[in-house]
Amino acid sequence: MEYDKLKFILANYNWNHGFDIPKKILNEKTCDLALALEIFYLCDGYAYFLNGKTGSSEWLEFISNLYIEIVNGKYQLSQYHYEIPLNFMQKDHLRKNGVPNVFLKDV
Repeated sequence: MEYDKLKFILANYNWNHGFDIPKKILNEKTCDLALALEIFYLCDGYAYFLNGKTGSSEWLEFISNLYIEIVNGKYQLSQYHYEIPLNFMQKDHLRKNGVPNVFLKDV
């Protein structure tokens, strides 16, 4: 599926409907690091870093798997960009707590 179409679907997605659509987006061959990071943060990735293992089991499974895939390099850089939605203090706090740089640096 075309990248712009994936972005459109994601921008209009209601997260109360579960994780099936985000999983499909992540499994598309055109899904890159920028889109994977956007999904991670839209799915409350910041809370994952702060609260770790709390939350619904479905959310925890989804966000944990996405975290691992991002860290392991499943998603590659492309011409598309994503600005990490954290301020300097939030990034600094996470950096001091060992969060990998891929989650803290704009791509």
